[in-house]
Amino acid sequence: MSSEYKDWLDDMESHVIVFEKESHKFHGVCFNNPDFCIDSMNYEFCDFICADIELVNDNLLKVQVGDEYNNYDGSWTVDYKNTLYLLKNDWLMIDCKTYKFFVVDSEHISEYKKISK
Repeated sequence: MSSEYKDWLDDMESHVIVFEKESHKFHGVCFNNPDFCIDSMNYEFCDFICADIELVNDNLLKVQVGDEYNNYDGSWTVDYKNTLYLLKNDWLMIDCKTYKFFVVDSEHISEYKKISK
């Protein structure tokens, strides 16, 4: 593995925080710096996002959740589930067991305990 790739990978993973609440594990990325968090969200949640994450403006992020399949014939199938909107300092979260996405605002993130990976 090249040093540049390892540095990039470390950078992407550094924005992903593991949380626990009621014995459930969650992965989350905070929408605080669009230059870094969008790349980290794309990296961490790529299997569950069915369209490019859109920076609507400096304070609003649009995430379309779903599955995208590459068919054998070269076409793509998109199974759209829902659209989530994050305001500045909101957290995009996924339940590690059910793979359900949700948003936690900055006021309520303290209800989740940060744990080490």
